[in-house]
Amino acid sequence: MARSSEDKSIFLRTLGEHPFIYLAAKKVGIHPATIHRWMRSNKEFAAEVKRIKREGLMNQNEKVESVLVKQALVGNMQAVKFYLSHNDKKYQALRPIIPPPHFWEAQPEPISMHPVPETLSDAEAYEQFVLWSALTSEERSWRGIQTREQFCKTYGVPSVRLLDAWAQRADFEQRVAALREDWIIFKTGDLLGEIYSAARSGDIKSQTLWLDYARRIKEKRDAAGPKPSRLSPDDVRQIIDMLPEALRESNYRRLENIRSDVVIYQNEQERKEREQAEIKERAEQAAILESFKKPDGEIDWEAYSHSL
Repeated sequence: MARSSEDKSIFLRTLGEHPFIYLAAKKVGIHPATIHRWMRSNKEFAAEVKRIKREGLMNQNEKVESVLVKQALVGNMQAVKFYLSHNDKKYQALRPIIPPPHFWEAQPEPISMHPVPETLSDAEAYEQFVLWSALTSEERSWRGIQTREQFCKTYGVPSVRLLDAWAQRADFEQRVAALREDWIIFKTGDLLGEIYSAARSGDIKSQTLWLDYARRIKEKRDAAGPKPSRLSPDDVRQIIDMLPEALRESNYRRLENIRSDVVIYQNEQERKEREQAEIKERAEQAAILESFKKPDGEIDWEAYSHSL
């Protein structure tokens, strides 16, 4: 029991310096699952963890923000865009749709331990769904969202059917695949380094693997360029929602005009189809009557009536 109390104290001190449960637990040699078990069984310890983590994040955020501001003031355009997009509504459109790759590498505590906004827009929830879909089953388990039902509950999505609809968007599979490719590249970097080192030292198998890898890269570069991406109506709305209010309203007015044109076009097409159907029906009726003509050219109405 004493040992457990000492471990908790060491962990809390480390958490103050590294305000992420996973990182702090790793530094003191305690499995994160043990920390979460302690938090579930001890409300006072859980409250202390949250307090120290919150204070540590605030201190860390201040340090990072000071560095960011310094970079922006010396003309670093990436820092300028990032700072403005997160501090001025006029520049929110500068925010990237997809966070930087390797977002999974930080290994934070399960998502259930994070405060989730009370309400998310459809666009924000869709972004989270893309990121979640790119995770491995192990990473989903670590974040506490293993199923689509759990995802809906966490992010306030009304039904799993909406997730099914999102998964059918034109950009969905492409973006998920891109995230997974980044994950593979990131995870295999060390392995490639070991293969290269072994190949240089004369290991035949490593040399074969390295040459095969180089050949695949060359083939990929020689292949045709990327296919043009298609935008669905939902994608268009999502892009417009990211614009400043004035541009958002003007673009939605354009969409209203397009929709009016579509309605007019559809009504005209339906009118033409009705006319063609009527012409076809009259022609078929005339052909039927023609088949009941007598030699004198008159219609045999009695035979025609029996045929009905």
